[in-house]
Amino acid sequence: MKKYEKILLALLCVLILATLLLPSSIYLFVPTFFTIWLLGLSYFLGGHSLFYIAKEKEAYLPLFAGLSYGPAVITLSLSITLQQPDYFVYFPIPTLLLTVGLAIYILLRRKKGGIDKEIRMIFYRGLVLSLISSFFLYIPTSFIPYRKVLLALNSSDSNIAINIAMMDAAMESEAAFNKGDCEAAISYALASYQQGKRLIETTETEEEIKQNRTSIFNTLKQEDIVELSDEARQMLSEYQGEDHLYPINLTYINLYRAYICKGQGYYDQQQYQEALANFLTAYQYLTTPTIKSFYYQKEQAFAFNMIGNCYKNLNKIDLASAFYTLAITHYQTITNKNEVDVNSATFLHNLAVLLSNNYEFNASNQLLQLITTSFPKEEQTPDPEEQEALLKNYQLQTVNYLAQDSLQQALTAIDYAQKLVKKESVGSCDIQLTVALCQLRFNEYSQALTTLESSLSCLESHPPVHSMKIVENAVLMAQTYFALGQFEKAQHKLSTALDLIAKGRSNQADVYAYSLKLMADLNKITGKYTTAAQQYQDALNIYNQAQLRFSHNIPLTLLSFSDLEVIQSNLSMAQAYVDQAHSYAITPENANSLSATQIYNQSAYVAYHRNHLATADTLYQKTMRIIANYNLPKSTVRAEALNGLGLIELNRKNYNQADKYFQESLILHQQIYSDKSPFTAQVYLNYGILNLRGGKLAEAKDKLDRSLKINQQFFKTDHPVFGDIAVAFGDLAIKKGERDLAQQQYQKALAIYHKYFDSTHWKVRETQQKLK
Repeated sequence: MKKYEKILLALLCVLILATLLLPSSIYLFVPTFFTIWLLGLSYFLGGHSLFYIAKEKEAYLPLFAGLSYGPAVITLSLSITLQQPDYFVYFPIPTLLLTVGLAIYILLRRKKGGIDKEIRMIFYRGLVLSLISSFFLYIPTSFIPYRKVLLALNSSDSNIAINIAMMDAAMESEAAFNKGDCEAAISYALASYQQGKRLIETTETEEEIKQNRTSIFNTLKQEDIVELSDEARQMLSEYQGEDHLYPINLTYINLYRAYICKGQGYYDQQQYQEALANFLTAYQYLTTPTIKSFYYQKEQAFAFNMIGNCYKNLNKIDLASAFYTLAITHYQTITNKNEVDVNSATFLHNLAVLLSNNYEFNASNQLLQLITTSFPKEEQTPDPEEQEALLKNYQLQTVNYLAQDSLQQALTAIDYAQKLVKKESVGSCDIQLTVALCQLRFNEYSQALTTLESSLSCLESHPPVHSMKIVENAVLMAQTYFALGQFEKAQHKLSTALDLIAKGRSNQADVYAYSLKLMADLNKITGKYTTAAQQYQDALNIYNQAQLRFSHNIPLTLLSFSDLEVIQSNLSMAQAYVDQAHSYAITPENANSLSATQIYNQSAYVAYHRNHLATADTLYQKTMRIIANYNLPKSTVRAEALNGLGLIELNRKNYNQADKYFQESLILHQQIYSDKSPFTAQVYLNYGILNLRGGKLAEAKDKLDRSLKINQQFFKTDHPVFGDIAVAFGDLAIKKGERDLAQQQYQKALAIYHKYFDSTHWKVRETQQKLK
């Protein structure tokens, strides 16, 4: 080693030692900096002289060593003060390569003879320099000894001390985040941010921008906001962040991750307003500095999507749509492609769900089709993420097609979905729910029950149990049991669904309200009218409070409430509810749809009881035409319409025509429900009354007996239906001249009616009239 090099190295060691020991070491920075640079330049320019080797064949080595070691030494001047530019990480690479090469060379030559001292010294220099350079340039800031050494070397530099404190807090934040402790992650991230802000001067323009952005984000967090202003939309889509904040970018990223963590916790607990506030705060921090990382540019799109999800669950449709659109357009911009991938498919699907929930089924299907056509076709095998996206698409398409009464297209979509899943997989559990929905729409109740049982078994075999899917399964099962006349089982399933929701395992207002509606249907059919009325009202109140303006279950609830009012002879209220359902759900575009027939049937039923027979006839006939257009002869609404037409013709005394309608209705009820269903029993009762008035007493008695026996299997002996049957038997006894028996039957009916209706009810008054 030449004397010149020894002097420089000794001087450098003294300066570094003095820096570590003396309190005023800040004054040593300049001589230390120039000494390092002088040593580095000496190696770079004079390496051939400093590392001279006498052997001619190895004379090239000192030159290469000097050219390699010089830049590596120079990097130390800034890397020990955290001021090195990004490209400095490349400077030590030649030193590392040369050192490794020399190590291999020395190992190989040891077996053949000695190694020259000069070569060993070049290797030792390279080894020491490689270790020091690697420590300062390649060791992550999360390595505590690295930060300790930096702090010791810069103890008198307040900026470096602040920087190290910022790093310490940042590392604590990341550790807390990895443990799932969101509050601690936020606390440490804020501490890191506060330290970092001490290193950056705040400009007047930045402060103005910050105040404006804070005002916009505070507005977005308010509960009464309903739409996105032009100013907010522009800020969200065009703001690029502050360049001068990039050096402390990590503090903002940690705040983003910590608030996302906290927001996700609230979201999982269905506390959507709190989740929204945290997601918006997270996004605000993420976008304050200029973002150079492509990963975090993509995170902006995911943040938009999460914010959109919150607004959707808060039933703020316009805001949800705006943020889903921002997610889509931002993702397309940063990826510079219009093709749909798994990420953009998620954003598009969420927007499609939102459109579907708002009756915009065509627009929803257009988005779904865009996703479907972007992924591998049926003969190809999509990767698991693409497969999941396709499954979600086909399921939503099925729901959309069912809502549009495009039944064949719904079957096609669900068929595609079934081909994508393996039997008993998690995906198959979900698909089976949609299959059951199709089967219910086709009135295939036994098949639907089998499918739902299989789906439930599948869901329970894949822990953790997905509570929302369990709730959906329970609701569909309850609906199926109700149609099959298994009322106790239906009530049990609804209780399960309502309990799951009440326990917080699922907090979906629409599902909860619809479950209440179904429970009210059960109470209505079993004669618990007061309870049913309260539950219908509670369901409507939930829809109103949750601002679920577009739920397709609201008209169904209104129709059921209207039917209850008919039973209780409150015909003006019955008409009001059915009119409300009509104005809510029927537009010129869907006036001839299958979904409209339920409203026409109930409207006709109310008109019949108000003795508006022509109106009732017209509405029932409209249902019949719509069903014929859809080629669905085996339909519950057709069966109900035929029964209603039979009642109208019975009232008009057109007994032959009434007989035809009742006969067709009875056959359909037997096919759809079975011959032992309480719904079929009602047709038997009406048919028996027709036979009675037409003088066919034997046939009348047979049908009345049949209705009695079926109903006895389902209802208590004081159920109002037995009052109706008793009145019919009393009329039959009158026809036979058995007045005492008739009196007994009328007294029995009156006793039953008094338990459920007041003295003004038409059934009470008519029965009292018969007793006179």
